[in-house]
Amino acid sequence: KEQDWVDNRNFLVLEREYSRLQPYLQYLENESLNTREKQQSKNKENKREERLGPIDDEISGFQKKILEILEQKGKLKAGEVSQFLPELTSRTVRRHLKILKAKKLIEISGNGPQTFYKT
Repeated sequence: KEQDWVDNRNFLVLEREYSRLQPYLQYLENESLNTREKQQSKNKENKREERLGPIDDEISGFQKKILEILEQKGKLKAGEVSQFLPELTSRTVRRHLKILKAKKLIEISGNGPQTFYKT
């Protein structure tokens, strides 16, 4: 506009048309983000199903809950996992963690009071 390449009337028409396109472009951008987020969520669920696979039937409900907690929170100590499952004693939680490790569904790092569990 300032460089006078386009006639003022034409420039006004261009501005008006671009302003009409802006909401549509914003809508497309939002749809693209929503689609990407849904795909990432679906991929995460598929990876979880691949990892658990047929073992899913062989683990208890509490063990599934422990896996979900570890997936959401990341690396936790046994006592921290116990806080999410107040209906279980800390000893029972440690037993479930040991079973999950034996089935290679979780990893352990550290030892003693500094033992951490993660998926």
